[in-house]
Amino acid sequence: MKKSRLARIGFAAIALTSSSVSFGLAENEDTRKEALVEYSKSARAACIKDKPCFMISNKYPNELPPDATSTPWSSIDYKLNPEAYLTAVLKYVVEGNLEVDWEIDKNKVRKWYHAPWMHNQREPIRGLTRERGSRWHELSVSQTRRTNNWAVGFYNVAGGYAFGNAWKDNAHPNSLNAIFPVGTVSAKLLF
Repeated sequence: MKKSRLARIGFAAIALTSSSVSFGLAENEDTRKEALVEYSKSARAACIKDKPCFMISNKYPNELPPDATSTPWSSIDYKLNPEAYLTAVLKYVVEGNLEVDWEIDKNKVRKWYHAPWMHNQREPIRGLTRERGSRWHELSVSQTRRTNNWAVGFYNVAGGYAFGNAWKDNAHPNSLNAIFPVGTVSAKLLF
């Protein structure tokens, strides 16, 4: 399978972010069990009463669906018609997610997945992680202070399949199996 440059960069960023977290490379059964519990966590803190509760979507597909690489934008030449290309990708990402207020596990149109092992950085309401702050004047010339940025990212079924290959053993990831196939879409809501 071919992989896109963006897909390789996306996994590298996640792998680097996750490398600071102990993957629980099991030396014994207790350590392995701890790693499996950590893998299933959604956020670092417990849910908050009367607020939405973020639930990680990490039940990755074991097989790539036959139509996973056939995308609405595959017939659009992004060099000749970048606006149409990006519009098609954006429509694909938004479809079904607006109706569920971006709780991607509730999307009735298509499945979306989160990256695993980010729970130590995630807050419990929307699963946002703290991103790099914006420096003075980075967002506009009138910006006179640093700002915090928060985000949540997610992947379509092709991306979920790549994560599933890497994490077949939830306690022992294999990054050699993490190849994002053509048709992988990664989206990020950044605040």
